[in-house]
Amino acid sequence: MKIPALQKVSVALASDVLAKCEPTDDGKKLAQPGMTPSRFVEAAVAAEAFPDAIRFLAFALPIREAVWWACLVVRDSLGKEITPQGAAVLEAVEAWVYKPADANRRAVFAKGEAVGFDNPVGYLALGAFWSGGSMAPPGLPEVPPDPALAPNAVAAAILLAAVVSGPEQAVERYGRALARAVSIANGGDGRQI
Repeated sequence: MKIPALQKVSVALASDVLAKCEPTDDGKKLAQPGMTPSRFVEAAVAAEAFPDAIRFLAFALPIREAVWWACLVVRDSLGKEITPQGAAVLEAVEAWVYKPADANRRAVFAKGEAVGFDNPVGYLALGAFWSGGSMAPPGLPEVPPDPALAPNAVAAAILLAAVVSGPEQAVERYGRALARAVSIANGGDGRQI
């Protein structure tokens, strides 16, 4: 898979992202000095190190775009298996993506509590909630999230969505997920892949 330059990735070197996303040992071996982000993703896909490529992109993309990406992947992968509570989370996440106001971010968390935080939809909710603002309830001193929380939740949502509903389709789902990320990273909406 040939990966074009990733326009929305603000770093020039893959090593800048790899220092944050904690790749696997196989992922670390793929990294070369001076490697661009797009070349790292290409190398990871060629080596079928899909989780490394997904984690890398979750950290490389701006968080709003990363959450949007996870939203699309979760919808695509789970399809008709999404519960009404899960659909409410997806709608709340979309509302936050379109208007990333604190009230929308907090609404995502409230909806996420209904589905739990141990599944792709729940991780997606956490990705949006941990995107910024405070983790403390309103009116209390601010507690900002660790910058690694949101991209880790995004990656978890995508990786779980690929396997939870038919692990035999994981490689195909990883491919679609990565195509969506490349589209988003280059200004697309991630829907036309």
